[in-house]
Amino acid sequence: MRAGWAGRAALCHIGLGVVSIQCNPIDDIVFSSEAAAPFVSGSPSGADTGSGSPSGADTGSGSPSAGSPASGSAGSTSGSASGGASGAGSGSPSTSGISTTGGCAVSCTTGVGCPAQSCYVPSASPVPPSRFVGLPDNKLLPQYAIDGKLATRYSTGRPAVGNEWFRVDLCRTVYVDGINLNDTVDPTNVAASYNVQVSLDGTTWSQVAASATRAPPNLTVTFPPVMARFVRVNQTGVLAMTDWWSIDEFSVACSGASDAGRDAGSD
Repeated sequence: MRAGWAGRAALCHIGLGVVSIQCNPIDDIVFSSEAAAPFVSGSPSGADTGSGSPSGADTGSGSPSAGSPASGSAGSTSGSASGGASGAGSGSPSTSGISTTGGCAVSCTTGVGCPAQSCYVPSASPVPPSRFVGLPDNKLLPQYAIDGKLATRYSTGRPAVGNEWFRVDLCRTVYVDGINLNDTVDPTNVAASYNVQVSLDGTTWSQVAASATRAPPNLTVTFPPVMARFVRVNQTGVLAMTDWWSIDEFSVACSGASDAGRDAGSD
């Protein structure tokens, strides 16, 4: 994690009875004069319900991805296709919290080619509460990963343990053939490993790419064109205690249109 006016602190636990103190260093904690809101591992308004696992996440294990990455691993700048729709890993996806219309603007539901980023309806898990540990919302909430600005971001608000996800509803069905996940402003907050899934309805998911290795700061994943409306990235690895998983900017590419998801003139 990274914040403009961050310090370094230690989180200490003091036991009762026989006095014992255990401290763990926590980087980039921001202190403010106001009491920090307690962390709530939940979903944003309109996002999936439940205990922080994605709608469509694999049931049973609580992990958003299959037990092992798809065959073939992504290179430093591109993902590798899984070779076909494999479902959403082990188990059936959850259907809770999915709306077929969501918060889509009417103008975004029709058209040709990739919708602009401004059409995306984002959701993620976990989502920290507003002003978590004094950070502004534009360093925390999902909508800041699709605003066309690298200086803002989505962050998990906790060390990544392998069940984090970020998803967009494109608001219409198109042929998708790639994603770009840019973390160049926060290069230590990349996924330890990841997979990419697509869906027509936000309920049944197909894995299209995966990597067991750490993502580069500017990750481009390509795969054979597949018709989809929802696109999800699952962070499947474990990051250091001092690192949150963050996304500075996220966009979807459509068949024959590289980076077509970005709004014209975006920063």
